[in-house]
Amino acid sequence: MFPPWLIPIITAVLGFVIAVFIEKFKNRTVLLKYRKNIFQLATSIQNAYWGNIEVLYNNRKTNHISHITVEIKNDSNLDLENVTVDFWVDPDSQMLSHQSNYVENGNFIDLERNYKKEFNDVIELNDEDQKSKVLDPNHLTLGLQERINWVLKNKKFFLPVFNRKTTVKFQLLVENFNGKIPSLSQSILHKSCKLIQEVEEDQIIKTRNKYVGWIWLLLSTLTTIIIYIKFKNNEYAIIWSGALSFLSLYIAFMLFQLAKAIKRFSR
Repeated sequence: MFPPWLIPIITAVLGFVIAVFIEKFKNRTVLLKYRKNIFQLATSIQNAYWGNIEVLYNNRKTNHISHITVEIKNDSNLDLENVTVDFWVDPDSQMLSHQSNYVENGNFIDLERNYKKEFNDVIELNDEDQKSKVLDPNHLTLGLQERINWVLKNKKFFLPVFNRKTTVKFQLLVENFNGKIPSLSQSILHKSCKLIQEVEEDQIIKTRNKYVGWIWLLLSTLTTIIIYIKFKNNEYAIIWSGALSFLSLYIAFMLFQLAKAIKRFSR
């Protein structure tokens, strides 16, 4: 079928393509989807009509408190180990409290080791600083306030394992000093991993229908034109064009799914 001299070339090309494909598969990026919800709990206001509303947290007056939940889902086919998840807020906000767990079994998720040490050290130093101020109002621990600000604006969690088809949930109580909705950012530290926002189901269906519709319109138009050019005098041309137009809808859907799979694999 092929000339003898062409067979080694074809074999080499196929081997190269397969090697690239395997390497790409091994090093492909794992996409972890996250969903974020912000619930505004309370805002301190002074209003002539509604009156004065004061919000306290541990007997301390605050301007605005929000409860933020972030769920991260590993819907890949890979089990991950030693994953660090980072959160941080805007300059006008701080995190007051946190809670985290695996959704499926409820297991607790702890803070990242170095961050936890810094967090505990800051709490201990702050307690000592407050006690020292009782004895000496002018006492000041240098650099402590900067460390307090950092641990209040950042949170780092550690996942020993993040198995496939599982979800982790983080709950954060966030205060904003200006009475606004806080801005919370998140990232993940792990080789070949990337966080992407989960798209709502109705938006996925809307996007799919749009692209499938365009592909179907193109295919059905082309098949109709070809049939009428070649079989314009055939009485079955209309039937065939209708049948192929209907078939084109399924082909359009398959092409959309194929393009989606290729896009996911190429990341």
